[in-house]
Amino acid sequence: MVNVVADGRTVVGFDGSPSAWRALDWATDRVAQRGGILEVVHAIDTRLGGAMFGPRFDLETTVEVELRQATEHVRATAPDVAVEARWVEGPPASALLRESGTATLLVVGTDKRPDRPGTRIGTLPLKLAAKSECPVAVIPDSPQPERNVVVVGVDRSGFARSALALAVVPREVVNAG
Repeated sequence: MVNVVADGRTVVGFDGSPSAWRALDWATDRVAQRGGILEVVHAIDTRLGGAMFGPRFDLETTVEVELRQATEHVRATAPDVAVEARWVEGPPASALLRESGTATLLVVGTDKRPDRPGTRIGTLPLKLAAKSECPVAVIPDSPQPERNVVVVGVDRSGFARSALALAVVPREVVNAG
């Protein structure tokens, strides 16, 4: 059964894209409401950096600048949220799956939408949802809806109880607001 703890470690897969920024904002808000630690993780395959951008491109420095911007954004948005940022070596799916082993929640963005051609989610979020050791939240790169509704399918399994626990805001948070 998947373990859901409100004040654990929320990991955001971050690559500097618009959908990654939306995922970061969503995760920041969730950690601000429920507590825990927000960890921003940028997975890079350094072997591909030179091949894609040329031998003189400094991928690590570029990623460190993006992570510093993400950390500053979180601190400006939610000063009480404990945030850490780092990059890890490897293809994004493999690196984030490793992170899921010790995370309470894994958050990633997607730029796939129903009004665009192609799949609606993308291969990275699908791989993560299928193989992650913790729940995965996939945040679309689209404006936040006016309403705040969560739909959860449940049955009598432990997985359903975990999904429901992840979706429900604790009563203390509701009463505090």
